[in-house]
Amino acid sequence: SGSIDTAWSADVDEASMASTRDLHRLAHHAESVGGRMILIGDPDQHGAVEAGGIFARLCADEGHPTIQLVENRRQADHGDRLAVEEYREGRIADALARLDEGGKVVRCASAGEAFDAMATDWYAARLSGGVDPMIAGPNSTRRALNERARVLLAASGDLTGNPLVVKGREFQVGEQIVCRRNARRLTGRHGDFVKNGSVGTVESIDHDQRSMTVAFDNEGTIELPAKYLESGHVDYGYARTTYGVQGQTHRQARYLPTDLSGFEEGYVALTRGTDGTKVFIVDGTEAVEGGDDAHGPVERT
Repeated sequence: SGSIDTAWSADVDEASMASTRDLHRLAHHAESVGGRMILIGDPDQHGAVEAGGIFARLCADEGHPTIQLVENRRQADHGDRLAVEEYREGRIADALARLDEGGKVVRCASAGEAFDAMATDWYAARLSGGVDPMIAGPNSTRRALNERARVLLAASGDLTGNPLVVKGREFQVGEQIVCRRNARRLTGRHGDFVKNGSVGTVESIDHDQRSMTVAFDNEGTIELPAKYLESGHVDYGYARTTYGVQGQTHRQARYLPTDLSGFEEGYVALTRGTDGTKVFIVDGTEAVEGGDDAHGPVERT
């Protein structure tokens, strides 16, 4: 929030994800102080987990026109911009065909092979300084990708020390984590606190206290106590769902859709990368590597 002229103003980014009840409460507070509420977002992206839809309804109200950004300022490549435009217009097959022509669709014979290919591509980019997470649809895909990322990092020595086992997950020094719950009492520099979506790297682990100190990208260095960890509010950050990356800008987006992927999921994934998007798909016409007798990695969810 901030001030515009002398009126109090509440700016709501990614407003499509805000529930109708939350927006109603915020509007009530704004009205009570003579202020206003500014909603910013994209109605074609993910909506609210709770009852929502009011933002999309407001955007569609021709009687009250909205200010619209009509120029794509994120994707650098002209072909990528055209693919995004085609996808948003509902021409999904055309959009994917355009990406395929540009060599940005990776076909794999099985889900396990697709997970391996995506994790390997992500790790190669990491060696060159890449920091973008892999993008998944369902949580089962996210977990499978995170497992593969940790195998690669452990083999290279990026994860060190005795692991701290919390809620069935092993965390080591060097681990990239993402938090899943706001914690206003856990603060870093300038009083900034841990939020749902905060990303950082584990600097040290106190096994006696069952806590770990994390260097967060935005909030500074903060110790996460046992209570926060044992509540299951920390997860690996190598792969995230489209809900977790909505609103972010990546250099290179890597996306693995499934048969359950919907329009909003694909739209969010395809619009993250400035330098392009790689789509990893399972294509039954592809030959299994190693022949019919080959066995891929176990797919645990």
